[in-house]
Amino acid sequence: MARSQISIKMEPDTLNAVDRAAEERGITRTAFIEWAVERGLRDHEAVLESMAKESAIEAVLLDAILSNKKLLFPLAKLVAKEVPEERIAALAEVVPALREAARKRKQKSKGKDDVG
Repeated sequence: MARSQISIKMEPDTLNAVDRAAEERGITRTAFIEWAVERGLRDHEAVLESMAKESAIEAVLLDAILSNKKLLFPLAKLVAKEVPEERIAALAEVVPALREAARKRKQKSKGKDDVG
């Protein structure tokens, strides 16, 4: 792949820290910045993947709670002294959409196409 040249600005203290780190590793400033950006992107992707997994888990737990009033009402009482039944019913209507969203996230994470 052809490399692209870019221009960036950074604080002098940051640039000095980059230069020190590059020198400690025996590499150029450019090589160090490329390494740091690549590592940052991998970390960013890992965070996004973790968040997607957490969202899927939350959706499954919410589904289980909302579909079981024996769990829902005691939990609602713990969270708030009074939760109107209309509010609980409205939340319960969200469950199918949560299930579908979790299914799509799961398929996407496995690299599958969305199957209707």
